[in-house]
Amino acid sequence: MASRWLPYARLMRLPAVFTAVSDIAAGYALTRFADPVPTDFVALVAASCGLYLSGMVLNDVFDRKLDAAERPERPIPSGDISVQTASWLGGGLMLAGIAAAAVVGITSLLIAVGLALAVLVYDGFLKRTALGPLGMGTCRFLNLMPGSSTAVTVWSLPQLQVAAGLGLYIVGVTWFARQEAQTSNRSQLMAGLGVINLGGALLIALMLNWQPNLHPVSAAIGLLAILLIIDRRAISAVMTPSPAKVQTAVKLQLMSYIMLNATIVYWASENSTSAAVTAALLIPAVFLGRRIRVT
Repeated sequence: MASRWLPYARLMRLPAVFTAVSDIAAGYALTRFADPVPTDFVALVAASCGLYLSGMVLNDVFDRKLDAAERPERPIPSGDISVQTASWLGGGLMLAGIAAAAVVGITSLLIAVGLALAVLVYDGFLKRTALGPLGMGTCRFLNLMPGSSTAVTVWSLPQLQVAAGLGLYIVGVTWFARQEAQTSNRSQLMAGLGVINLGGALLIALMLNWQPNLHPVSAAIGLLAILLIIDRRAISAVMTPSPAKVQTAVKLQLMSYIMLNATIVYWASENSTSAAVTAALLIPAVFLGRRIRVT
C-alpha cells in the first residue's frame, strides 16, 4: 500500500504541506487567538492544504518536459503517474481548497480564489521568468491571509507585515533554489540569501516595535537564531554550489519556515503551548522528508 501511494506523495511533495498549515496557525494567532472558532480553523487549514498541494501537483504537470530532461525520476516523467491523472488530482485539490474556504465565509473564499489564480499564474508562466521568485512569494503571502480572513479588519497590521516578511523570505528561498538541479551561480545564491534575511529582518522589526506584549525580545531572539542556522548552511552552499549542497540548504530553509511561524505564534498569542504545537509540525515534515524530496 505504501509503495502504491508513494508516487502521489512525491508528486505533492507532501512534507512541505506542513509549512502551509503553519501559515494558518500564524495568521489565526495574529487575529483570532482570543476568540477562536475551531471549525473555522480546521476549514482554513483544509483550504490551505488543498491549494498548496494542488500547486505542487500542477507544477509538475506544467514542468513535465523539463523534468524529463533534468529529473526523469519524478513521478510524471518516470511513468508512475500519468499526466491526465496528475491534472485531475491538481484540479481536484484546488477546487477542494476553494470549497473549504467557502465554508468559512466570503472573505476566506475570495482570498482562496486569489491564491488559486496566483498558483496557476506561477506554475503556468511566471516561474520561467525573472519574476518567478516574486510570484512564489506572492503565493506565500496569500497563503497566510486565510488564517486572518475571519478578523474584523483583514487587510491590516500586524498580519500584513507578517505576510510580507514571510513572502519576502520565500522570494529569497525561490531565488536561492532556481538553479538547484545544476551547479548554481554564487551571485544568485548570495542575492537569494540576502532576500531571505531581509524578510526575517522585517519580522524582527515588527516584533520589537508593535504594540507591547510580554516577550517581544525573546521572540525576536528566537527568530534571529533560526536565521543564523539557515545562513550557516546557506553559506556552505555558496562556497560549494553543487546541487547536493544547494538542495540541502533549500530543504533546511523550507523546514525552518515552520519554526518561523511557530515563533510568530509565540509572539502573537503569548502562549508557549500553541507555539509548541505549531513547531511540532516539523516532526511529520522531517519524518516524511527522509523519503520524499521537498525540492
